[in-house]
Amino acid sequence: MKHLGIFFLIIFLGIIFGCLAGGIIDFLPSSGVFTSWELLDSPVKFTQIMHINSDGIWAQTKDNKLYFWGFGNFCSGKLNVKCLQWVETANIPSDAYRDDYSRMGKGKNCPESSVYPKKYPGETIECARAFLRRGPGYYSTYFALIKDGTLWEWAPPPGTDTAGMTLLVGPFIGLLLGIIVGIVYLVFQSYRFYSRRAKPT
Repeated sequence: MKHLGIFFLIIFLGIIFGCLAGGIIDFLPSSGVFTSWELLDSPVKFTQIMHINSDGIWAQTKDNKLYFWGFGNFCSGKLNVKCLQWVETANIPSDAYRDDYSRMGKGKNCPESSVYPKKYPGETIECARAFLRRGPGYYSTYFALIKDGTLWEWAPPPGTDTAGMTLLVGPFIGLLLGIIVGIVYLVFQSYRFYSRRAKPT
C-alpha cells in the first residue's frame, strides 16, 4: 500500500509539473523570447510613421516623399501589387483610415501591452503599434522608427496566448510522465523486494 500511495503521488506531481511547464511554454513565445526585430529594408531614410492598417505601413522621408510597405496578406490575389518592399506613393488612400481592428497607436515609446517586445534595435524617434492579423487572429504588431532613419517591425508569432498548453497538453504530458516514472518506481521496488527474498539466509 505504501508503494502504491507513492505511485499516485508521483502521478499527481507529474500533472502539477505538466501544468507549470505548459504555462511556461505557452507564455514564452508571446513574451518575444524566440522572436526579434526585423528590418523593413529601404534605400531611403524615414523621419515619420504616417499610418498603419492591415494593408501596410506608410512612412515619410525628410524631403516629404511618401512610401508604402504592403504586408503579405495585402498582395493575396492581387496582380501587379508589390508587397514586402517600399514603394513610393503619392498619398495615403482615403479608405486607409477605415475604423477596423488595425487602428494605430503612436508615440515616443510603444504603447503598453500584455506583450512586451525585445529591446529596440536602436534609439527610437517614434514607435507605433497596430492590431494586425497574424495567422488565426489579430495580434499587436510594433513598428519602431530608429534615429538612423530605418524602420523595424516586431510581432509575436501567431497562435500564442492560448490556454491549450496550460490546461490540456501540459497536464496530459505530465500525467504520462508521472505514470511512466511511477511504473518505473514500482518495478524497481518489486525488484528490490524479490531480490531480498532470493538472497540466502
